[in-house]
Amino acid sequence: MDALITELRELLTQEIVVHKHLLALLHKEKGFLIDLSTEEILENTKKKETCTLKIKMLEESRSVLVKQLSQHYGVPPEELTVSKIVSLLEEPHRSTLDATRSTLTSLIKSIQEANQHNGLVVKDALHYCKRSLDFLYSSSVASPTYVDGGRIKDPARFGSLLSKEI
Repeated sequence: MDALITELRELLTQEIVVHKHLLALLHKEKGFLIDLSTEEILENTKKKETCTLKIKMLEESRSVLVKQLSQHYGVPPEELTVSKIVSLLEEPHRSTLDATRSTLTSLIKSIQEANQHNGLVVKDALHYCKRSLDFLYSSSVASPTYVDGGRIKDPARFGSLLSKEI
């Protein structure tokens, strides 16, 4: 049983390492998004996908361990969380596993916050792009105005920011 708990703690420690790397990538991504560095954004996305795959593999390994621990404790696997395991343990395993769990939980929260912030940066960038396109479109399409006689003013005299000549 001690071996399973040690293996679980080691798995959680590996997850912490990968989550820290993912958080660092999210912080880098923020700069890339602000600078609109498309090549760096694409490369960073590939690295994030690699981290996500590693996390998934570690989670699958943890699931296997939890099933083994659930048999030992007589608790259904779907009800056996790391917090529940911590509550069932005695010292020194309890405090070390709880510290590892707390660190991982904190990292996941930081990742969610960084991801939300990056989402806002993307949303703002898209908003500014849309506004720029709207401005360019509105300045290139002439709005008809009427002269005193009720006729439309000569469209050739409308102002435009874009040259219509080829």
